[in-house]
Amino acid sequence: MSDATREWYLRAARELTATSARQLEWCLGVADDARMLALLDALPLPARQPSLLFAVAAYLGAPDAAYPVWAEHVREHWREVAAELVRRRVQTNEPGRTAPLAALGRVVADAPTDATLVVATLGTAVYLPQGTRAGLLATVRTHGARAVTFEARAALPEVAERWAALAADGRVDPAAGFVLALDGEPIASGNPHGTRLTSPVPPVPESTHFGGRGAPK
Repeated sequence: MSDATREWYLRAARELTATSARQLEWCLGVADDARMLALLDALPLPARQPSLLFAVAAYLGAPDAAYPVWAEHVREHWREVAAELVRRRVQTNEPGRTAPLAALGRVVADAPTDATLVVATLGTAVYLPQGTRAGLLATVRTHGARAVTFEARAALPEVAERWAALAADGRVDPAAGFVLALDGEPIASGNPHGTRLTSPVPPVPESTHFGGRGAPK
């Protein structure tokens, strides 16, 4: 059983608290269900996504019912559920929304010369090819633009590295789902739809050192 999958569902439960009591129940149920977690762990990581599991289960006829009833149906039809999870994605229209990101030079050429260019990505960078995504922030800087990104924590390597440094200092949640950043510098973490943002804990100020008789050192 993967702790990572369990934590994913627990995190999703926190995010769904204010939006869906039923899916909140299902997330907590999956997180506490060793058999369901084992089935999910046998799938590729993208196929384990909570919202994808719930959508596929509903598509295949799972009842809108309490977790034990819902889970029994999912397990009984797991072969079909697993096949759909692997071949489907949530929001399958998202890749098309990355087209402007791949068109960063043409947009700059058409922009007024006195404008401050801002490139914003809101959960779409993950659909770019890995190499393009890794160099996205550098490309934005090359054109003298600013980058506002709200992406999965690991989507942009530069942001992920800086987030890990903050986590090592105890200032942020190391398992945060999404990170809001400006020019690659993390500003806050949040849930995928941005309904909740949490800023990093301020750094601990350096202690003031004193020499003999209270004189500053």
